[in-house]
Amino acid sequence: MGKIKKTERIFTPVTGIKHLISLTEARGEKTLFRFREGTGYGSMSYATFYRRTLAVAAGLTSMGLANKRIAIIGETSPEWVSTYLGTIAAGGVIIPMDKELNITEIEGFLSGVDAEAVVMGKGFAEKFAHAMESHPSLRYFFSTEEVEENDKLLRFESLVKKGEEALAEGYALPVREHEDLAVMLFTSGTTGTSKCVMLSEKNVCAAINAACATVDFAPTDTAVSVLPIHHTYELMCMLALINYGATVGINDSIRHLMKNLAEFRPTGLVLVPLFVTTMHKKIWEEARKKGKDKALTAALKLSGGLRHVGVDLRGSLFKSVNAAFGGRLQKIICGGAALNPEMVKKYDALGIRICEGYGITECSPLIAVTPYFAPKAGSVGPSV
Repeated sequence: MGKIKKTERIFTPVTGIKHLISLTEARGEKTLFRFREGTGYGSMSYATFYRRTLAVAAGLTSMGLANKRIAIIGETSPEWVSTYLGTIAAGGVIIPMDKELNITEIEGFLSGVDAEAVVMGKGFAEKFAHAMESHPSLRYFFSTEEVEENDKLLRFESLVKKGEEALAEGYALPVREHEDLAVMLFTSGTTGTSKCVMLSEKNVCAAINAACATVDFAPTDTAVSVLPIHHTYELMCMLALINYGATVGINDSIRHLMKNLAEFRPTGLVLVPLFVTTMHKKIWEEARKKGKDKALTAALKLSGGLRHVGVDLRGSLFKSVNAAFGGRLQKIICGGAALNPEMVKKYDALGIRICEGYGITECSPLIAVTPYFAPKAGSVGPSV
């Protein structure tokens, strides 16, 4: 694998979630999120995200939920991220839930941690119908869908509106202790039984800063969010990208992945090994389907020989391969399980760098990552 020049990481180390939110305001109308909307695509700027996150914090406060435990469940969306940051900034504890869990199990977990409200995505208003009548701790249910409201069930936009009214009256984010409990996560880990992991605001920010210091991303980058957002791995990478000032495309479905990659044109991806190996398999399937597999094999041999004498033509030789990912893909962060070292070499041969990392939820989750300037197949690198 070729050597990469080490460059200075330019980012602002965040001291807290309130600080991270304040950084988004300064980026103004730069695009933060892109996502599927109806039959097309929509976007949200950093400035809009800033205002909505503040409104979530203010709305929760106006409803007496400032220091309470708030659950969040649903697909990846700007609303999900605003709720996560807004809840912590308001002084509360956020509880990200796995949307694939059985609803009875979800209700039990939320009862066990005394959650008082839940912000939920598509389809969950119906699933939580029983909880709205009899759950021992949940008092409010905020839905991102156009639901019929009542005393307990409100639209997410109604929460935002209450927050905007509070902001107009002078609401400001409170000062909170960074060592205080901020996140509660349910994870089975390697034991097979779910347990609650508790993280402080300081834990989360330490992981964000460590990620920014060790990965090769910049404000000019575009990434695509593919993995479940309730996992600390995906979420930490998302928050690090926000801290960098990058743009994040949201993949809404595995079925739409290739179409979304073509639309968002990422320079980087955050994946697990299954995606890495599946994508590589698709490259060769497409080559065989088009009768170009022999030409691709020959190009790889030619490229390898040229690189030995200091000539790198991967960008032009494999342009059509990269086109399947939007044409700009340069790097992949891979974690969540052990990656076959051969995949690192195979992607490198195509001009795409893989940096493998390792972490656990209890560590927010980043522990180690391969340095972008010293790639080593089969290694997760030094501790951060």
